[in-house]
Amino acid sequence: MEEASKAKKAKKGFMTPERKKKLRLLLRKKAAEELKKEQERKAAERRRIIEERCGKPKNIDDANEVSLTSIITGYHQRITKLEEEKYDR
Repeated sequence: MEEASKAKKAKKGFMTPERKKKLRLLLRKKAAEELKKEQERKAAERRRIIEERCGKPKNIDDANEVSLTSIITGYHQRITKLEEEKYDR
């Protein structure tokens, strides 16, 4: 019986305040990592959806007047098509 009471006392002191602090710290770190991974995954999904809906961005910095005109014409046609689809529904 004395051994059982000693074992209970030994088990009772298993989670010392230092161990609790370390455990909390580890749990916070793990939660922060998971949150960061989730945010990165959501950002990648958001970028993918935007790229899918809008297409790849055109380089207009180095474009001359003719290429700018063709880019703008393409955008105008796309907008017109989207507006027609919106009102056809």
